[in-house]
Amino acid sequence: MLQPISQTEEAFRDTLITKAEGAAFDRLARMWGFPRLGSISISAWRKGLRATALGPRGTPGAIHEAIDGILSGGVVSVTVDQAIANPSRITASAGGPFTADHVGRLVRVAGRLYYSTSFAATYLELATVGTALWDAAAWTVDVSGLTAEVLPYIYHDGARPGELHLFSGSLAYATPPTYLLASGEVHPGAPRPLGGHIQPDEFTADDPATGPWPLYLVGDALDELAARLRLITTTGGYVRAWSADWSDWSTP
Repeated sequence: MLQPISQTEEAFRDTLITKAEGAAFDRLARMWGFPRLGSISISAWRKGLRATALGPRGTPGAIHEAIDGILSGGVVSVTVDQAIANPSRITASAGGPFTADHVGRLVRVAGRLYYSTSFAATYLELATVGTALWDAAAWTVDVSGLTAEVLPYIYHDGARPGELHLFSGSLAYATPPTYLLASGEVHPGAPRPLGGHIQPDEFTADDPATGPWPLYLVGDALDELAARLRLITTTGGYVRAWSADWSDWSTP
C-alpha cells in the first residue's frame, strides 16, 4: 500500500531537479538559468535540465543531451535486426514500415547515433562514413531484436562561429501536453481544459464525442525554443530552429 509522504519529504523533493514537480520544478529550472517552455512536459524538460545543470554546460555534449531530452517525446521506436551481410542496414522486425520521412534522420541503435541515407519499406540504410555527430555503420555481428529510435530532430553548425541550426519535423512540442490524448480517447475528458476551439455549431459545444475541437496556435514556439537553447550555449552562441515536413529538410 502506498504511504503519503511527509511535508518534510515533500519540501526536500522540491529542491531536487530529479524529484520536483509542477511549480517547484519550474522554479528550479529558472534558478538554473534554463526556464521550461510551457508546451513541453516536465518529464522531457527534466532530462534537458539534468544535462545542463549537472553536466559541463555549454559543451557540445551537454547541448546535445539537452536537445535530446527536450524533444524526447517525438522519438519513433522500431524493433530491428542487423546482419553482417548488410553491414550498414537495419531491417524492421516489428514496428515498421519505414517511409521517406525516416530518411535524413538521426537514428539511435544500441546507444550509438547513426544517420539514415535511404530506405525501403522494411529497412533503412545508414551512412557508412562517420562525423562528429554520428558513427559509421559497419556491423560485425548479427543481432536481432534491437530497438532503433528515429530521433525527431537534427542539427548542424551554422555559418557563423557558435551558431547552431536545429531542425525538428514535429510540432508536438508546440502543443500543450495537457491536450495530448491516448489513442481513441474522447476529447476533452475531464479534468482537461477545453482551451481555444472552433465548433461548427452551438449544439455540439457540450458533446465530448463530437466537439469542441481544439485549435492549436503554434505562434512563436520555435522562436521560444531557440531562445531557451541559447541560454545553454557558449557565450555569444546563437540558435536557429524551424520545423516542416522532413521531405523539405536539406541534408547538412
